[in-house]
Amino acid sequence: MKKKFHRQCSYCGEDFTTPYPKKIYCSPECGYAGSLRLKREQWADSFVPKKIVCKECGNEFYTTLGEPRKEYCCDTCATKYHRRIEHQTNRHKKYMHRLKSKREKQIREAFVEEVSYSILYKRDHGLCKICGMPVLYDKFIDDNWSGTIDHVIPLSKGGEHSMTNCQLSHRICNSLKSNDDDESFSISWDEKSKENNYWYNKYQGYHELVQFPSVRWGAGT
Repeated sequence: MKKKFHRQCSYCGEDFTTPYPKKIYCSPECGYAGSLRLKREQWADSFVPKKIVCKECGNEFYTTLGEPRKEYCCDTCATKYHRRIEHQTNRHKKYMHRLKSKREKQIREAFVEEVSYSILYKRDHGLCKICGMPVLYDKFIDDNWSGTIDHVIPLSKGGEHSMTNCQLSHRICNSLKSNDDDESFSISWDEKSKENNYWYNKYQGYHELVQFPSVRWGAGT
């Protein structure tokens, strides 16, 4: 009778019996995973991190073992980059046209009264009701920190287009809120900026605006 050897799998740690004295893995799956782990350990000894400039935010970062071809410093930057490329396509332009038409229809159906941005700005003292920081008065569509009118209860969830259901917010805060109908929804940019480089750079952009003398804060108040 062939001798049996009792072993402990070098990968999963399970006990197994084998007639082969040099076998160290209990199954082909563990053998593959264990060999891959050994290879990674060998690669780690000779791996030299490479400095890369993120294609989206421009920050420098270093590659890690197993990701030698990484082009973005974080998943958020990767998503942002691919979204911008997608936004240049005709398909996206048609989608935005349909979205705008849908929005205009929602406002017509939920209309109660005219909502004045300047009155809203004065009422909320020029502060974003989502994050609590001052809002740039001008409504520049390409500026994250410019002002927008946010519906507390979204129109898509039965909210009305009225002064009582509207509040002042930064464009970026309004975007992050999306169609959340939680009236207590808030954002702490001190905490948000710690998530990754993408949000950190957004927050730094706000501080640059505050220090820029020609920015219009509180115009019309």
